[in-house]
Amino acid sequence: MGFAASDILNKYSSWVRASVLESTGSLESISIVGEDPAKRKRTIFLNIWNDWDKMTHDIAPYDQFPGYGADIRAVMSDQNYPLGLITLDPNIRTIDDLRGKRVSVFPRGSTKSDQMIWLVDTAGGDIVESIDWQYTAYEGYDDMIMGKVDAATAFVTEMIPGQKYTAPPKLAEVMSKKKVYFITRTWEQVRRGEELYGPMVGWATPIRSMPLPLVFLIRSPFLFQFIWVGLSSRSSQRM
Repeated sequence: MGFAASDILNKYSSWVRASVLESTGSLESISIVGEDPAKRKRTIFLNIWNDWDKMTHDIAPYDQFPGYGADIRAVMSDQNYPLGLITLDPNIRTIDDLRGKRVSVFPRGSTKSDQMIWLVDTAGGDIVESIDWQYTAYEGYDDMIMGKVDAATAFVTEMIPGQKYTAPPKLAEVMSKKKVYFITRTWEQVRRGEELYGPMVGWATPIRSMPLPLVFLIRSPFLFQFIWVGLSSRSSQRM
């Protein structure tokens, strides 16, 4: 998405040139660009609003880099794509089976880790408390292969009408090495997710061969937006 956004900016803008900084996520990115005030003022983060709010107000996990997000000038809200949990253990079929297990999620306090905890909470807070949460992000895939964790966070790319979801490189690598199982939840848990946390956690994609819905949830509205923050006016552009 960052490369696509840069291509669009470079093609149509006469006053700005864009390049891409690849990282494991916003936390690593802010640690790279945040120390330089000049870089902060010209950085666009591929992010969502509540994560940007944490970044600019030194709220965990960004509190370990105080002031680094103070004057980030622009944020691009991220695309919608399904997010869920995967495992290599065929005996782990639903989120109820995660009781007492080791689960890899993204950094503590990040939106992705919060969403996975909300997701599991639809099966009961006692399951959330029983899990050994590992905040290892993409390293969770290798940890899962080595048997250090029982499940890990995964997401797939946005589905364009008429096409299928596709796995991003990190997930595709795991799937090329091992048989991956997507963890599911019941329709009752889907409905409970909407009651507790709104439609973001109350959304699911059915699996054709199973009566249970896929654990994936949607992360953001069905549109892309550029949200310019810190400028003289705030505007958004649909793409």
